[in-house]
Amino acid sequence: LFVIMVVLAVFTTVITEPLLRLLYPKALVDREIAEAERIGSEQAAAFRVLVGTPEGDPGPALAALAAELTTGEDHREVALVQFSVPTGGLEVGGGLEAMATSLDSLHRLETAVEAAGVPVFARSRTTDDPGRLLGLLGDESVSDLILVPADAGYAVPGGTQSPLAPTLRLSLVGEEGTTGPVRAHLGTENDRAVLEVGLRLSRSRGQALQLDGDPGRKLGATIEALRSSGDVVPVTGGGALEVRGGSPSRAAEATTVWVQLGRDDGAARLTELTDRLIASPTTGE
Repeated sequence: LFVIMVVLAVFTTVITEPLLRLLYPKALVDREIAEAERIGSEQAAAFRVLVGTPEGDPGPALAALAAELTTGEDHREVALVQFSVPTGGLEVGGGLEAMATSLDSLHRLETAVEAAGVPVFARSRTTDDPGRLLGLLGDESVSDLILVPADAGYAVPGGTQSPLAPTLRLSLVGEEGTTGPVRAHLGTENDRAVLEVGLRLSRSRGQALQLDGDPGRKLGATIEALRSSGDVVPVTGGGALEVRGGSPSRAAEATTVWVQLGRDDGAARLTELTDRLIASPTTGE
């Protein structure tokens, strides 16, 4: 029995390093080191969009939207977190295969964002509650926007437990809205964040934002200035990417970004963005 225990101890010691290298590749270690080194650097203060996605759809659409949202920022970054379903019941072979598939899916998303010219840091996580973890990560990484699917499992906590940044939830309905005009709808407590998201997306597509609804007194002067500069126009017919405040609705008939305000009211960020847009107006098309 003693000999068996000694053999097992030697075996586990010898096999540990190659097994860890298999499960935690050098490329992943290098990314962890790079992220640690950038803390405190200029990139740490970048405009950051935190994306939470499952494997597969709607990951590609979320990644593309995140890259769009960073358009116009001198220092920008997309932080991708891909969530896998817990695989506690899988054998070692099945677990390794699932991990390889997950990493391949994450790499494709990372490559797509990089191809758009946006720095990206990608991670794979396993959890039963992606929404709660994303809320914590949003504050820890000082994210400016949090982008997730409309799926209830990705709902970030609200109220006093909500992150500082607004949460954007994507309801994907076909291909319509992934390109072309952007239409924002005002009239909720989330109007500042709705306007900011609408302006960022419309500017990234080289078009004026179609605006619907009553902006109220708080945003009235800002909207008038944006209209004068051609950055905001009335609603026209045809398909568009819809931006609305509140929680996702099952009745959504078009691709929609649902925006929920975080603990920060977004006033300072919206002012900075609108001043920049007005200084370099669109054509108003």
